[in-house]
Amino acid sequence: MSTRIVLAVLLGLCVARNVGAFQFGACTHLALKRGNATQVLSLMAAGGFDSFRDDAFWGAIESQPGELRFPGKYDELRTAIAGAAKRGQSPMVVLAYGNRHYDGGGLVVSRTAIAAYANYAGFVARELKGQVRQFEIWNEWNSGFGSKPKVSRGDAQAYVRMLKSAAAAIHDANPEAEVIGGVTAGVDLKWIRELIAAGGLDHLDAISVHSYTLFRRETNPEGAVASLDKLHALLEGAEPQRRIPVYVTEIGWPTNKGKHGVEEREAAMYLARFTLLARTRPWIGGVWWYDLIDDGDSDTQAEQRFGLVRRSLAPKPALRMARSVGALLQSKDLHRAYRFPAGGYLVTGTDAAGRWAIGWTMSEQFLSWEGGSTREPDVPAEYAALASRLATDGYPLLFRRVNGMWQRDAHWFEGSKPRPTAPDVRVSERGPA
Repeated sequence: MSTRIVLAVLLGLCVARNVGAFQFGACTHLALKRGNATQVLSLMAAGGFDSFRDDAFWGAIESQPGELRFPGKYDELRTAIAGAAKRGQSPMVVLAYGNRHYDGGGLVVSRTAIAAYANYAGFVARELKGQVRQFEIWNEWNSGFGSKPKVSRGDAQAYVRMLKSAAAAIHDANPEAEVIGGVTAGVDLKWIRELIAAGGLDHLDAISVHSYTLFRRETNPEGAVASLDKLHALLEGAEPQRRIPVYVTEIGWPTNKGKHGVEEREAAMYLARFTLLARTRPWIGGVWWYDLIDDGDSDTQAEQRFGLVRRSLAPKPALRMARSVGALLQSKDLHRAYRFPAGGYLVTGTDAAGRWAIGWTMSEQFLSWEGGSTREPDVPAEYAALASRLATDGYPLLFRRVNGMWQRDAHWFEGSKPRPTAPDVRVSERGPA
């Protein structure tokens, strides 16, 4: 199937919606020339996303000392940013990594390099003013990402020195900009404590983390949310009078064959479960899925199979799930999460069509591991009977309130499972009708 045909099909799937306080985005690699602006904007619409996250690499922008400009190879990135701005959306830009003219191209530690990095950050913020307001300072510094020679741990105090100067330069260039710090590999509470001790919270408007679970004992999304709850408690303890937004700017599950890979339908259900639970936390400002398009042609390498669509742009189930979940995420009414006594979750909300509730089961291995689930109140009696209607494989199912009763939503995306051919059994507070 040609790229043009695939994009046309995807555009036919999209539904317009307004950008809400909670951002739902995807990570892209336009700066690495993987894809183009037309593809990214079309796929964003097809997946129900209101933001994308990409890089503006320092080394490309300041290829000669003191000479800053956006190179021609960033034309597609600039076109996508402009296109998103016309839709009332604001992409997120990552300011990374080192520059060969400073500190050997590795982590920024010297005064000269810190000043040069701040100059670059201010330049990007000024160039993109009116189109981009969110800027991340580096990417996974805590893991030593971008270090030369390679180190496994980036010093938090050095990061805060860089953050302080860069934040001042960005705010000077655009007072409405949002400086996002941390940008950690994993929810690295030890490193974030070091950042707090060094005064880092004074220089950021929000903090971001990459809450992957690929290397944990269990990979379920509820465990990722449990880690975010611990982060929130840490930030509240450090700054009790201030609400610091938390952004999850990378999370995803690869669909490769072999180590770390999951089935495509499993990736889709994890997307729904993570984003829906995240939406019940008012301090989480948004989630950016990693990533939009597969990065390579290998079926066995995890890094090349995180995409919501294949290299051909053919959608995986997770893209269609993103579209289904996206409308629920943007409801302005309060989202609430509950736990069923026998295990499982229920998230409730309201949209233009009325009240909805979406639930899923959990396997025993997650329930028995403290770090694999979150603490939620018991489900109210009104919803208790829905437990018997949930799929046993953990796949989330959507119910809507119809004439005082809860009815399965036949339009909810279920991946490879067939659509129901007749109205499902309806459930009321008294049990099955």
